Amino acid sequence: MSLDHKTLIKKVKKISLFTSRNIDSFFIGDYKSIFKGDGIEFNDVREYQYGDNFKDIDWNITARFNKPYIKRFVEERERIVYFVVDVSSSLNTFIGQKNKFEIMAEILAILSYSALAAGDKVSVILFSDGIEKIIKPTKGLRSFYNIILQFLVYENKIGLKTNINNVLRLLNNIVRKKSLVFLISDFFDDNYEKNLLKLSLKNEIIPIIVNNDREFLPIDNCIIQFYDIETERFFRLNLNKKEHKNHLQNLIEERRKTIQNLIKRKIFPLVISEEKDIHLQLLEYFRRRKHQK
Repeated sequence: MSLDHKTLIKKVKKISLFTSRNIDSFFIGDYKSIFKGDGIEFNDVREYQYGDNFKDIDWNITARFNKPYIKRFVEERERIVYFVVDVSSSLNTFIGQKNKFEIMAEILAILSYSALAAGDKVSVILFSDGIEKIIKPTKGLRSFYNIILQFLVYENKIGLKTNINNVLRLLNNIVRKKSLVFLISDFFDDNYEKNLLKLSLKNEIIPIIVNNDREFLPIDNCIIQFYDIETERFFRLNLNKKEHKNHLQNLIEERRKTIQNLIKRKIFPLVISEEKDIHLQLLEYFRRRKHQK
């Protein structure tokens, strides 16, 4: 069952307040330095100073005032940052003390706030096995509240499955200009690599993986009952049986191989751990990216 209106607004306000208080200029500065715009644009002119580049001299202004002036430029940030966020029912499972949905809400809040504060245009696409919601590109921190509100509407909804390929096909059709794409999901899906790599040819892709292999670690001598939130069915695995245990181990290995393949193609995923502060994990990731570029 989805959140009632009062609870929803209360949660949005709490996340908005927490984010605005905790995202400082240093974090936004790191974001801007890693995820730069596409170029530079003219800003204004000032008098030439010792050490300035002669190439930046504006000869028309210099001739008019009979003293050297140089052009000043600023980074062009007129680009779109897409937050492509999974809202399938599997997010209502827990990692440590929080469920995946809460963790993803925090990630979306931190990154969208940083992007808006840095002057980027932000678009949000919420998906399950279909496209649930598209928030068109918008600028300014006034958009932040609506972004979080639209995401939280999907908390505790059941029966929503995952299809990453669908949303990647959409992105490959609609993204015309080089963009930054954060793909945030638990990635409980397969056969999406081809479309992800296609999207990465013209855009910068950051997969953020919200899950924990310990969800699937085989335990000897027991029978585990699972409830599949997406299909609303119970099933059992007897881990005394070698084939059941091998199945779980193969799932973990396949996920690891997928991450390794992405890294080989210069796509660097961030795997979120429940054991560390999310803000710090994002900051550490930004700083690692400086050395990967």
